[in-house]
Amino acid sequence: MALIAENFISSPHCYSEAIEKLRAKLVTLASSIAPRTGVYITSIDGFKIARSICPTEITPSFYKPSASFFIQGAKTIKINKSTYACNSPSCLIVSASLPALSRIVSASSDAPYISLHIDLDINEMLSICSAWPKQNQLYQVPRSAVGFEDINEKMYDALFRLICTLENPRDMKALAPLLLREITFRLLQGSHGFQLREIARHNSQLQRINHAITSLVNNYNAPLNPEYLANLTGISLRAFNHRFQMITGMSPLDFQNQLRLHQARQLIIFGGVDVFTASRFTGYDSHLIFTQEYTRLFDSSPFSDERLYKAADVLVGED
Repeated sequence: MALIAENFISSPHCYSEAIEKLRAKLVTLASSIAPRTGVYITSIDGFKIARSICPTEITPSFYKPSASFFIQGAKTIKINKSTYACNSPSCLIVSASLPALSRIVSASSDAPYISLHIDLDINEMLSICSAWPKQNQLYQVPRSAVGFEDINEKMYDALFRLICTLENPRDMKALAPLLLREITFRLLQGSHGFQLREIARHNSQLQRINHAITSLVNNYNAPLNPEYLANLTGISLRAFNHRFQMITGMSPLDFQNQLRLHQARQLIIFGGVDVFTASRFTGYDSHLIFTQEYTRLFDSSPFSDERLYKAADVLVGED
């Protein structure tokens, strides 16, 4: 995956002896729960552990509002034209549903890639925010839905205690909801907390744009109707296009195209569908345009992928 210097964004770094000790404990515990390469969907709702012992190829992903904590190793995540470098000890916060291309770039058997992924609960965020004094509920104009911040000592400790509950079902049932609430609270208090609060705030700009995104996702193979999306959000077409671009980093048309191409690739690689059927199913009238856009996004033609993966048993993972 080509990295364009002006669009390459590195995550922050914050090291201390206490943080490194907590990180090492977290690596050991996460490795015992996720001993092999793959994505482990834990018994805690919305909590996943990802592990890999080697770098991977580019994989289409779809991020929902979530927090991804990079504990060891590194990966790159490309959203439209921006490529984000994700490594320890950083946290990627996503406040809107976004198509992305991800790739693990640093992983080995001695130092496997490990990340923790938590889906954000809007009702939980609303509950936390409603208990705060009004002066602490300052709302700002939404900006990019993607942000980074350091994993500090308190967050590492909460994550460690959350994983520990997986070892005891009684602990998990009683303590996991409280620990998820603590983690959500700390994210809301962080540098990107205002953006997360916008998800939960009734009728906020970000919440309106998320409604439009949901409509695009559910109808990705239908003709794009910008006027309908603008009406859905209750704002003018011009304002809708501006805010959508500001939050997602792409236009509604580019967003839809990426949804279509991601789905087409899944159909070709994992569904055994031929290229022409995949292009028609995902809403493309022109096979030529489909092939050009597919090749531009994935750096390989759909026909090459069809041949390469036709008989392959490929493991798919998110985060």
